[in-house]
Amino acid sequence: MIWVCVLSAKFSEADDNGEKHIIPCRAILGNVEKVVTGSQQYYPSGIEFYTGADDPKNHPKCYVVWSSVMNRHIIPECVVSFKSSINVPGKFWFLVFVSIFIDCYFSF
Repeated sequence: MIWVCVLSAKFSEADDNGEKHIIPCRAILGNVEKVVTGSQQYYPSGIEFYTGADDPKNHPKCYVVWSSVMNRHIIPECVVSFKSSINVPGKFWFLVFVSIFIDCYFSF
């Protein structure tokens, strides 16, 4: 889960105050169908599928929650706001982010 948040943080854009914001979520996967990486598939292949994955049987690296069920299958946990700097070495930045992430989940 943490590597997904780090990836999300990497691609998020800073606001006018220099802060980045991400929303870690839980997903209810339900019936998962195979979706080929790079596919142009935008909808489930049948009504029995709620999500898709590149490798649903072994070790999936990417999941898709179809838009038809996203309001019922994606559960936001909290908002994580942080400032990052390109001058901060990667490993240190990762530890800072993990610290923020852990604080978010355990502060409730």
